Amino acid sequence: MEVLRYLKEHNLSITDFPISCNVIGEVIKLHVDKNITYLNAQKILSILISGDKRSPENIMKEENLIIVNDDSFVINIIETIFNENDLEFNRLKNGELQLIGFFMGKIMKEVKGKYDPQTIKKLIDNHLRK
Repeated sequence: MEVLRYLKEHNLSITDFPISCNVIGEVIKLHVDKNITYLNAQKILSILISGDKRSPENIMKEENLIIVNDDSFVINIIETIFNENDLEFNRLKNGELQLIGFFMGKIMKEVKGKYDPQTIKKLIDNHLRK
């Protein structure tokens, strides 16, 4: 987590952390409520650590870090990436399951952290069953 990394890098105790517990709690709540991904929670913490005084919710909205809940958005990306990587897709369909990570990386890069990784995995699995 961003908090522990920061404390370790700066040789600080938790009482010296530049963000209040309440604000950290707001970031955690945004993640638990599935408004942001873990990756975007880390981005918000990094922004706050840099001295930004906006609320986590305002950062989420203004930096466009909100999770997209439209499956068609990611299904189109999945299909495009599968089509662009036809050889790897065929290998995946033929049982080379380690290629899931290859496709997850490409898809996550395209969705820029705005889609839940578990849902992406389910959509990939659904596409493979077609």
